[in-house]
Amino acid sequence: MRRDGYAEVRAPDGTTIRMEDEGLAVWTAYCAHQENGKRAWFSFYRGSISCNNPDAEIVGKMWRIAQQLSAVIQGDEGELYDEHGQPR
Repeated sequence: MRRDGYAEVRAPDGTTIRMEDEGLAVWTAYCAHQENGKRAWFSFYRGSISCNNPDAEIVGKMWRIAQQLSAVIQGDEGELYDEHGQPR
């Protein structure tokens, strides 16, 4: 994990979308991580960890982090996940 404090992606039309927040970090060991492409951005805010479009690998990482922080894991649509990566 690398705590960057921002998330930045290039949209299909070439524009750059950037979000800044001190709770943002990128998981650089994610199997689908690409330096100039797909990344797993994690946000920690008010006791919740969130990540857009979490796959099984991301949900597992979110769960391990949540255990250390006494937090919950939450998907991009606000859904919460249990320790098995299943929506509650």
